[in-house]
Amino acid sequence: MHELEQEIANLKEIIAQKDRQLAQKSEKLAYKDRQLSQKNEKLEHKDKKLARNAEKLSQKDRQLTKMGKKLTQQEEMYGNLIQKKDRALSKEHSLWKHRPANWDSNKGVDLHRIEILDDILSDDAKLYAVTMQTRENFQHILEHALVYIESNNVRLFCEDRTRKSAPGNRCKLSLRHALLMVLKEKRDNTEQEILEVDFGVAQSNVSRYIKCVNEILKATLPTGKNIAREIVACKTKEEFKKIVPGCNGGEFTMDGTHSPAQRPIEKTLRRMRYSGKKKRFTNNTTVTINKDGVIVGISDSAVGSTSDITLLRESPMPFGKWMELMKNATTPNKDRIMVWVDKGYQGIDKDFPGADIMIPYKRTKNRKLTTEQKEHNHIVNRTRVLVEHTIGRLKRHDKISDPYDGTLKEYNDDFDIISGLVNLKLLWGKIDHTPPTPGKWETVIDWDKDSSASTTPLQSNSQA
Repeated sequence: MHELEQEIANLKEIIAQKDRQLAQKSEKLAYKDRQLSQKNEKLEHKDKKLARNAEKLSQKDRQLTKMGKKLTQQEEMYGNLIQKKDRALSKEHSLWKHRPANWDSNKGVDLHRIEILDDILSDDAKLYAVTMQTRENFQHILEHALVYIESNNVRLFCEDRTRKSAPGNRCKLSLRHALLMVLKEKRDNTEQEILEVDFGVAQSNVSRYIKCVNEILKATLPTGKNIAREIVACKTKEEFKKIVPGCNGGEFTMDGTHSPAQRPIEKTLRRMRYSGKKKRFTNNTTVTINKDGVIVGISDSAVGSTSDITLLRESPMPFGKWMELMKNATTPNKDRIMVWVDKGYQGIDKDFPGADIMIPYKRTKNRKLTTEQKEHNHIVNRTRVLVEHTIGRLKRHDKISDPYDGTLKEYNDDFDIISGLVNLKLLWGKIDHTPPTPGKWETVIDWDKDSSASTTPLQSNSQA
């Protein structure tokens, strides 16, 4: 019995020793596992570092490729500039060496080209095709422009103009030829390089003539901004209603029109100029007409992302006290001005509580229009379609219907001039056609006349 117990004790000791050995081995294995995990972590850290370095290298590669593209673009641009200068120098050299056979050195013009331009001015059909103006319209504009030049001493068209520097290549257009060139540019949006070939004037002089004639047209034509100044000058309600006839205090119809613009280079300008409504880059302008379709007000243009109601709030019509009358909620009913607008002017009644706002009802997802509301919308749309016709007359000029590549200020000037050309046809029966006197170059409008009493130039041209 004693020997059996001794063997059991020995076996237990052996088992305990084995357990200790196994524990030691497991500790060694755990230590090795920790070492492996640490090595794995170090490897993962190195992989991440390598990935970051690879990303930085790829970013630098992209930057280098971008810089390479910019350098190539600059090289192309400089190459084009050099070629353009070379062409200009060669053209100037050839111009001096090889004059046309019918070149007038005293006037600096090609007599054959002058004959072609005079032939266009003498033919009614050709003149209307080039400028979209009849002979009577063109003569009216020319007479008032001559008075403006004499009164303001416009140096570009002075006969006794002297050069401050030594005389060079003198190539001068007369006023009627310069007016023909500018009206063609408004009609067809002709590039200045093409006008240079058509009129025999250098591109820099073409730009100079366009800038000068634009100032003359803005001052002499019945533009929307000039008629708005007449509205501001009205002192009584009777004078105001001669320009803006209608029930109670008169009637306005206004609408915003988008004209395409070139895609800006800067990203922030692209976001501002892009119109989500038209899905392109545009300029937005508010046009206001009276009951007869005459443009009586034009707002300053804004970028295409500006909505119609926001444009009206930021750039209101310059009608002076009559605009304040529309904003005054205590205006009596007999003096309240009626304003016809479309659904793009939601909330206009809060801006003009002193006016009678005629706006169509807007259908919602959960509310359909009633029969009375549909009849109201039909009346409003039938009345305000006149402003759409007027905008269509404006858009017949490619200068504002093609993508515009100038500044907003230049676009405002061109839009104002084209509105004057449109108003000149609409108001032909009310315009005083007596020759202008010195100091009075503005187009005089007799608002008491009936425009249907006199034949418009457009009607006479169509009958002929």
